[in-house]
Amino acid sequence: MIKRIILVPNLEKKEAIFACKDLVKREHKEFKVSFFPEDARALGFENNILKEKPGEGDVVIVLGGDGTVLRAIKLLQRNQIPILGVNFGKVGFLSEVESWELDEALKKLIKGSYRVENKMMLEVITRERRELALNEAVIGRGGKPRPINLGLFFNDSFFQNFLADGIIIATPTGSTAYSFSAGGPVVSPQAEVITCSLICPYSLFNRPLILGKEENLKIKLVQGEGVELSVDGRMIYKLEEGEEVFFRCAEEKAFLVRLDGKNFFNLFWEKMTGEGV
Repeated sequence: MIKRIILVPNLEKKEAIFACKDLVKREHKEFKVSFFPEDARALGFENNILKEKPGEGDVVIVLGGDGTVLRAIKLLQRNQIPILGVNFGKVGFLSEVESWELDEALKKLIKGSYRVENKMMLEVITRERRELALNEAVIGRGGKPRPINLGLFFNDSFFQNFLADGIIIATPTGSTAYSFSAGGPVVSPQAEVITCSLICPYSLFNRPLILGKEENLKIKLVQGEGVELSVDGRMIYKLEEGEEVFFRCAEEKAFLVRLDGKNFFNLFWEKMTGEGV
């Protein structure tokens, strides 16, 4: 049973802010509403600041697009709480419902008429930190107008060096995002694999590579200046020549709320074409 809803809005979307205010008005009747401190202060809801660690009986409702869902996962800091994405953006692959479906979605949440889908996450390890990605990690050339040289190692065994603008390491969830734009495969969310897609490689070889759940990848920056590592669209830091980054399936999962049995590939086609299925 849901006891509290934690709202994570896109503060640049007026419609999302209006929806937050409406939900706060309802809280005493149906549920308690909380915000992470930064959002609460920005909206003037200091009385609704989240004061204790999220736990059982909590659900996060994201009012925005895919970027806001990714921000919510970062804010949760590995607290594995179910997240319902309500799309106030454009495509919204990570969202379960559109903005006009919010009221009906709330009724289903309160009744317990939903399921939770576990999403594989990507573990990214550098010499300084450990990060988790729901969509992808990207090593790119940054602002320099020249390709970079990357060495790929699969399961601790050297594979090949590649000259390219960068590389995208994606989860099944991220296979419909940047990876897809770079020619990567569309992967079923039921699979637990890692895809590797080069960005504009200077090579006759330009095919994505797929690693299994128990396999690992190491990428070494052989040559390149101003090279950046980003995780889910957030620039982490600049890599130095000779630096190595490790990738593998994370033990942690992301938990997304599902309200119906939409077929993934039909939904993908609908999102990409705008056609109802």
